[in-house]
Amino acid sequence: MIADHFKSSSPVFPSLDLDRSIEFYTKVFHTTSVVYDGYAVLDSGDFSIHLWKCDDKNIAEKTSCYIYVDNVDELYSKLKPFDVIHPNGDIEDKFFGLRE
Repeated sequence: MIADHFKSSSPVFPSLDLDRSIEFYTKVFHTTSVVYDGYAVLDSGDFSIHLWKCDDKNIAEKTSCYIYVDNVDELYSKLKPFDVIHPNGDIEDKFFGLRE
């Protein structure tokens, strides 16, 4: 099967404020970053996230991906003090079988 060859993925997100995004990921997820020409690669060793400078608020606010984690409740409690949880984003079991 083709999918058996894939090991991981690195989401690529638009950022309205690249410096602020880099600061956040560095602080919260302890990433290191490489930045060049409006593009950043943030790496924590276990995962990486890529960011590109985007001036279109509509694109930046509507882009997303699922990142599957172990123990989402623990991660949620660690992120809550950073005030990065959406106001309507309380953790819950969804009807489609995920806890998010």
